[in-house]
Amino acid sequence: MSADWPTLGHRTYLDANLYIYVFEGIETHRARMVELLAAIDRQGVGVIASELLFTELLPRPMKEGRQDLVERYLELFGRTPRIHLVPVDRRVILRSVHLRADFGLRSMDALHLATALVHDCETFVTNDRGLARVDRPRVLVLHDPEDPAR
Repeated sequence: MSADWPTLGHRTYLDANLYIYVFEGIETHRARMVELLAAIDRQGVGVIASELLFTELLPRPMKEGRQDLVERYLELFGRTPRIHLVPVDRRVILRSVHLRADFGLRSMDALHLATALVHDCETFVTNDRGLARVDRPRVLVLHDPEDPAR
């Protein structure tokens, strides 16, 4: 695994699983996330995040009574100037329909990718290798950003 991330572009989208790695202590991916976050800062990349992230990130900590974790997620999206939280609108929904039809994606994956496309993200970083088959935006897989198909 290389310590250097390729140029991410002006805007990038981080998939929901990446936030979980940082906040919920998934140690096997934490070092790679630290590298990614450093690259985002070093390259001056803006991060786009969909409000849909709340439906993926918050239920488990709420069920487990982890209000501290719920608040950390909410604070991240409310107070981090580099992360721009965007709503799901009709443009995103219609683009997600095309992604589902063209690539057979699950609804939530298609919605996240559509959000990235509608908001002009050059890159989409995930740990879901199945999303690497999408040709736009450029999908980078956390394990190996230089070869997302591996």
